[in-house]
Amino acid sequence: MNTLEDRIRAATRAIAGTVPPDSAPPLHLPSQPRRLGRRARPGRRWAPWLTPAAAALAVAAVVLGSLALTRGTRPGPPGATGALPGGLPRYYAALVQEPSGPWWAQLRNTTTGAVLATVRPPIPFTRFSEVAAGGDDHTFVLAAIGPQGQPSITRLYALRLDPATRAVRLSPLPIPVEPDRWRVNGLALTPDGTRLAVALEPPGGQRPRLQLFSMATGALIREWGVNARHAPVVGLLSWAPDGRTLAWSYPVHGNGAALLDVTRPGSNLLGSSRIVQIPSWAQLTSGLVLADGGRQMTGAAYIWGGANRDPSGWMVAGFSARTGKPTRVFYRRAFRPGQYINPGTVWWASPSGKVVIASPAAHGHGYPGLAVFTGHRYIPLPWSGWIREAAW
Repeated sequence: MNTLEDRIRAATRAIAGTVPPDSAPPLHLPSQPRRLGRRARPGRRWAPWLTPAAAALAVAAVVLGSLALTRGTRPGPPGATGALPGGLPRYYAALVQEPSGPWWAQLRNTTTGAVLATVRPPIPFTRFSEVAAGGDDHTFVLAAIGPQGQPSITRLYALRLDPATRAVRLSPLPIPVEPDRWRVNGLALTPDGTRLAVALEPPGGQRPRLQLFSMATGALIREWGVNARHAPVVGLLSWAPDGRTLAWSYPVHGNGAALLDVTRPGSNLLGSSRIVQIPSWAQLTSGLVLADGGRQMTGAAYIWGGANRDPSGWMVAGFSARTGKPTRVFYRRAFRPGQYINPGTVWWASPSGKVVIASPAAHGHGYPGLAVFTGHRYIPLPWSGWIREAAW
């Protein structure tokens, strides 16, 4: 186990120590996934941030994608068989890295896993670091950066697929190049593909920023800053289906989300956002994906229970955007104490919030697979072990 994995395990145990014994309801699992409750959902790739332990767990949710992955494994126990639900996006963009190789981008078919195109970063850039998808399943945005470990400039590119001819085109966006040492920490393209949200992580001593750009002209539409003594990490962005509310990660006691109404006046990110706390027994391991008109946040979470300092399970669930409480559970899985658990992540949710694409949690390292979850079914999808990040 390398140093990063040691830190992730230590952070996980530290978080477990902050949860009072027996604060979580007992976990009773059926032999097959079944629908529980009404409606809810934790988000796409979100994790706790600010406190040291929560920050390390965020690394587990986001950075584990860059660890060694196991090619061709299935996501946990066999799921239910049957036809896939309608309305799934046909294609997705993935950031792919073979061992010791650069991060390239691929366009893939969701249901077959077939690669439609592989795209390398334009010179002088050496890797793609972030990816976002619009709502039409053939428009994507990529962030390209220079050599890892060196100060670099970030450039944003549009990756577009012609659905008729299957031709793929990569073109630079008219959005300003980011200054030296500022890192793009998250991208989110509105469902209609007209605006791009960019989360920026600054060099030491500066405040993070959230910017909103026009995709057509590159003009800066809005900008928000953080005027707080201890500024949160801004990232893991997700738009509501109406393109008005933007979710971003925010630690409320190490476990929460912030909902920004981009139509409200003001430039203070915290002042313009509504904070939603997730119950302490459900520790987020992915970002929250907004659905159902922004009323539901879909994500993945560890389940903490009893006096054990390890999570007792993992779930894909929908959370109320008003109360933060789980309202729909798509899937639960129990884990034995003392086992290392890959946290898994939620990648996509349907506008209604009733269908989810996620990589399930499992013992071991890396994202172990891909599956579609509905209220009562669990259907594995083809998946490559070299995928580090994906966007639908």
